[in-house]
Amino acid sequence: MEVVKPINEEARLAALEKYAILDTDPEAAFDDLAQLASFVCKTPIALITLIDQSRQCVIDEKPRELEPEQKEALTALSRLVLGQLEFRRNLVLLKEALTDRSKNEHERQEELMKLQATLMRVVGVHI
Repeated sequence: MEVVKPINEEARLAALEKYAILDTDPEAAFDDLAQLASFVCKTPIALITLIDQSRQCVIDEKPRELEPEQKEALTALSRLVLGQLEFRRNLVLLKEALTDRSKNEHERQEELMKLQATLMRVVGVHI
């Protein structure tokens, strides 16, 4: 079977990649959203499926038609998933920025201590 890829496939894959979510451990926030989807649709199975270039995870036990309210609820849940992905990504970026800042502060502190020691030697004061 030939797979037809969307026109925006490269951009879609790049967007998915920026979240660094593939192959990570389970996270309660996403599990909760999947559980809500299962409840809304009255299905025994619900997944948040992240489709990359080589995998695709779709499941149901039988064909079904969703009610308009269920479709609206799933749309709302999809926005919550996206919001959680953005929150997760921003948290990672913030942690990286704080680590970099701490490292820079430590390096500046060491440089200040060296300058202070040099200054003390120049003026003849011993620490």
